[in-house]
This record gives sequence, structure tokens and C-alpha cells, in this order.
Amino acid sequence: MHDPVAISFPGRYVGLWLLWSINAALALASGIAGFAAVLWGVRAVGSVGALVFAMVGISAPLFAYAGLAGVLLLLGALTLVGITNTFCWS
Repeated sequence: MHDPVAISFPGRYVGLWLLWSINAALALASGIAGFAAVLWGVRAVGSVGALVFAMVGISAPLFAYAGLAGVLLLLGALTLVGITNTFCWS
């Protein structure tokens, strides 16, 4: 079955394909950059966690730091995703 709109206005669908391709490329690039940022954050938080472990061993401050660091990493990742979604869908 043929779509009469597609036959009379083929440029309309080419423009949508181009827009989708740009959006997919930006989403892929921002996903890779976000993953790299989260890995960097895990490395930074992990090094401080290793220092806390070396100073106090397995104790309450280590667990408190681990909980706080996990929440901060989650908030950072959600912020990066929010920035990406704002620019991709606006």
C-alpha cells in the first residue's frame, strides 16, 4: 500500500531520517562521555575509600563514606542523563 503523502512530499521523510540520525549520534556520544565520567568518579571515590579503609579499617566511618559516595555517584549519573535528555529532546 502506498502512502499518498510520502509520494507527494518525499523530502518530509528525508528530513525526519536526518533528524533521527543526528539525535542517535548525539545520544551515543553523550552516553559514552557519561560512562567515562562515571568511571572517573568511581575511581576518585574508590581512592578516597581505600584511604579511609587504610586509616580506620572495617568500621562505621567506612560504611558511612561508602553510602554517601554511592548516593553522590548516583546523583552525578542522573544529572548527566538529565543534561543529555534536555539537549536531545528540545
